Order: sequence, then structure tokens, then C-alpha cells
Amino acid sequence: MNGVWVYTSHKTSTHLLVPMQKGPGMTGKKRSASSRGDVYSASCPSRVALELIGSKWALLIVPLLDRGPVRNGEFMRRIEGISQKMLTQTLRELERNGLVERIDYQTVPPHVEYQLTALVWARALLADDYGVQPADVHWVRGGIDTPGRPEKIRLALPADVHIEDAPAHETISALLDRGEIDAFIAPRPPACAGRNPDVGWLFADPTAVARDYFRRTGIFPIMHTIVIRREVYEAHRWIAQSLYKAFVEAQSRVYRELEETAALKVMLPWLNAHVEEARRLMGDDYWSYGFKGNRETLETFLRYSYEQGLSKRKLCAEDIFAPETMESFVI
Repeated sequence: MNGVWVYTSHKTSTHLLVPMQKGPGMTGKKRSASSRGDVYSASCPSRVALELIGSKWALLIVPLLDRGPVRNGEFMRRIEGISQKMLTQTLRELERNGLVERIDYQTVPPHVEYQLTALVWARALLADDYGVQPADVHWVRGGIDTPGRPEKIRLALPADVHIEDAPAHETISALLDRGEIDAFIAPRPPACAGRNPDVGWLFADPTAVARDYFRRTGIFPIMHTIVIRREVYEAHRWIAQSLYKAFVEAQSRVYRELEETAALKVMLPWLNAHVEEARRLMGDDYWSYGFKGNRETLETFLRYSYEQGLSKRKLCAEDIFAPETMESFVI
């Protein structure tokens, strides 16, 4: 899939009584006055509205578009009980009748959400090493360079943590560029970085700070995990370890390729020197996969998530991983 599909309402109104624009099911042929006003006539345009009103899924989908574009996955999270097949069918019907529009983003619009993994680590570092607690900051969330992007999951933060959405038409980058917010935390830099002399790194040498953090804690923050739908896992318990094996094998191949000296695998000057530097600091398995090698990092993150009010209880690392992935194996 080259891009990401999102759906947006054609109008701000969510009433479904009248189609908002002519769709394939609403031809431009002239109808008689009697057929236009006769709901029992097959050519009456009110038939489209009645079909939509009779669909509970359409009535649940359209109101979610009030706040702006919604991704397919967000519909699935918000509407309990709807299947992917039914969601797709309903969205296509709404699109066919001009009630929603499908937009293709060729890349995922970068955005800032309070619960992003990178932000959990950043807030923890500020709190533990510099005494800046989440409650000491007034947080603003929104799209980095594209307006919008509300939280995917509803937050229930501590009462002393203050957070608000950026104005609907604004981006976090623009607010920072104009000096309307003081700082910015996100997985990638804002558009204004590099052209606004008043915008720069918090630390003069971020890499040195990160290395110092690793030396003191042994933690190289994890950003992503692999997720399996529960119904798939329950039906095929073997899939967890098989998937894990595949990624470990891919990791081994990358390690070997990065050691190649005749033809570098990455367009980075002195690549081998960078690899050796990482190995001296972090060991041979400097990009560790699996549960055992990352247990302390996982436990630390879960503690941070609980302390920041993002999880209702303090989880153990074993609580969130398939037991099959904790077992040893030979490829």
C-alpha cells in the first residue's frame, strides 16, 4: 500500500436526510414531479437517504467525521462490533452517494500525540534527569506540518496535567516558528527547523546526551513492537514465534551486511567506523531484538507509562508479550 486512506465529510452537517451531492446512484435524468415526491417510486431520490438512515453503521460512521478526517483504523477502534468488511462496504456506499470523500495521503502525515512512545521517553528523561515533571508543562498537541490529528485513543491523564489541541487550522511547526509555543517534542523535526535561527536543539550535542544516558542506564529506548491481532494469535498460536524468528533472521542478515567493507550497504561515509563505535559502547547485539535482551528497557517503559497516567495499572513485561516469543529457539 503506497499511501494511507482517510475519510472526510463533504459537509460539516451530519444529517443524512438528503444526499449532499449527486453520486453514481443519483443520475442526472429528469424525473417527473410525481416520482420525485413519491417515496414508493424506485426513482425517488429519497430512497438513498432512507437506505442510509436504515444502516446503523452509517449513522455511527458519519458523526465521527465532525472533527475532521478519520483513518480506517480509527473507525475500527471507535465503532465496537463492526467488521472490516462491513466498514469498507458502508464507507464505499457513503462515498458513492457523496456523503464522504476518500483522500489518499501518500505518506502518513506527521503528528504529535501525547501518548507517542518517543514522547513517553522524552518526558521521563526530563523528569528523571532534569526535574521537569509533566505537570510543569502546558502541553499542546496537533499535526507537525499538517493541521489536525487528534489522539487515537482517549486519554485519562492525572488532573494536574494540562493538555489542549492546537487550533484546527494550525500546525505545531507554525506555532513554534512564531514563538507561540516554547518547545517541541516529536519523533521528527518541524518544518521550521534549520531556517528559523531561534529554533534549535534542546541539547547542543543530542548524540552525546543519548550515549551518556545509555552508559548510565543501559537503556536504548524501544520505539516499535510487532503486533498480532488476538483472534489470529488464538487461532494459530505458532505464528508468534515464527514471526519472531523471521525478524531475528532478518536482523542477522543486516548485521552481516553492515560489516561488509567492499561495498557499503548504506550511503553513509565511514559506515564501518560508526558500526564499530556502536559495538564498543553497546556490545555486538547493539540493536537487540526479543524479550530477554530488552526486559529492563520494557519494564522501565511500562513504569513510565503508568507514572504518566497512560496505563491504568503498572504492567509487567510478561503481560504484553506472547509467551512463545520468550522461548529459546535455533534457526
